[in-house]
Amino acid sequence: MKNKIENIFNASVIFEASIAVRDYSYLIIYGKHINGYYCCVPGWNWGCEMADPDSVAYNIDKLVACGATNEVAQALAEAINTITKNLNLKGESSMEKKKDDNELIPKTELSEDGQVINFSIKVSDLALLIKNSPEYCEQYVKRGKEAEFI
Repeated sequence: MKNKIENIFNASVIFEASIAVRDYSYLIIYGKHINGYYCCVPGWNWGCEMADPDSVAYNIDKLVACGATNEVAQALAEAINTITKNLNLKGESSMEKKKDDNELIPKTELSEDGQVINFSIKVSDLALLIKNSPEYCEQYVKRGKEAEFI
């Protein structure tokens, strides 16, 4: 049997984010391809097809099927839903729109005891966090830890 490339499709990454659950950090890559959405967690060798970001229960099941625990799958699926709510899926990120430095952006995190924490972060603080992220300056972030704000 001869191998052949049957088709080539465009795929895109919607976002890449690091999600902390308990004492572990999960780098997730969430995107869209010809059959819908996908999620990869390279550090844990997980990858699966996903439904729309707001189909949290279905996405939890898909993440569990590829190796995540229920707790981690729930945290990741909820994070994907929260992040994509702050993005315009037609291509323009809410971060690309001009925002007032004092405007608040809603965020959600999972506490050490598994409780969901909803809070807001100022645009100016988010800009500082991004400036200190590993993509911009490796020295400010230790593996699995967030940069501290000054």
